[in-house]
Amino acid sequence: MHLHHLTSVDGEIVLDLDPDVVTGAVGRVYLREGITADDAALLARAATYRAALFEERVAGAAVTIRPRLIDSDEETLGRLRGEIEPLTASGRFVAAAESVDPARGAVAAVEAWFGGLDGRSIAVHGFDAGARGVAAEIVRRGGRLVGVSNTSGAVADASGLDLDRLMAEEEAHGSLFVTHLGLELHLPDELLGLAVDAVVLTGGVGSIDAEVAARVGAAVVVPTADAAYATSGLDRLRRRQIVPLPDVVTTAGPMLESSAPRGLSPAEKQARADRLIAERIDGARSSKVDPIEYATTLADTFLATWVPAEIRPTTHAIADGR
Repeated sequence: MHLHHLTSVDGEIVLDLDPDVVTGAVGRVYLREGITADDAALLARAATYRAALFEERVAGAAVTIRPRLIDSDEETLGRLRGEIEPLTASGRFVAAAESVDPARGAVAAVEAWFGGLDGRSIAVHGFDAGARGVAAEIVRRGGRLVGVSNTSGAVADASGLDLDRLMAEEEAHGSLFVTHLGLELHLPDELLGLAVDAVVLTGGVGSIDAEVAARVGAAVVVPTADAAYATSGLDRLRRRQIVPLPDVVTTAGPMLESSAPRGLSPAEKQARADRLIAERIDGARSSKVDPIEYATTLADTFLATWVPAEIRPTTHAIADGR
């Protein structure tokens, strides 16, 4: 793990594998308040394992930035680009593309676990900008969106929420849209207790901790964030026999679509990503193995084929001590 503190912005860049041995690390840039160097290390490790799971010879990396209120994202990223230009020019670091829909991977994964989403009840906890695409994809694939929550509250309807109305109210009222749906309003975390087929959890590194896991009423947990599981949360979910889908799979959509062979249409890239995600999930389901353990074993096996033993990672990105 190679950490470099940035000077042009408040943040750091982490390369998961020794850049003198493995060049061309690829990772995402995260602009979030409160994100730490420890988070960066976990995010870089998650990127390594995500690539290895899909047999891509890529070392993981992450750039974490705590933005200043007085700066726009454009200004922040401009300073970052200038500082890391020597790394990018030398090919030691490549910023991952973020132009494709991150929702598809999460929904494709849960669809594969159930063998289809027709009639399946799904709630989305933490309905932010990224979750709009998740909700739309759930409905498009035949799922029943039965509840959503954000900082303003939670609403649920067992028959399924009207997605068009939900989107219209959000556009009109922002995060207060949950108060305009004509449904009983609950505290945000009450949504976790719904007895549904799956709950989609947004959030940051280690956000699925023991407290969250203890409240989950769903059969399956679907994270949309990298390194979302804390050790305590993962242990609690397993003891309660709740299936934790691996974040290295549920967040893989953008990577798989951006790394697709040239010449494929957008629809073909999406279909390829769905197929590869389904293969990993189906493998765990048919083998009756915990899907995170299954994904980790596959990734470790692939890493052993190309990463020298002395720098090879031995643990997946789980937030210890949380």
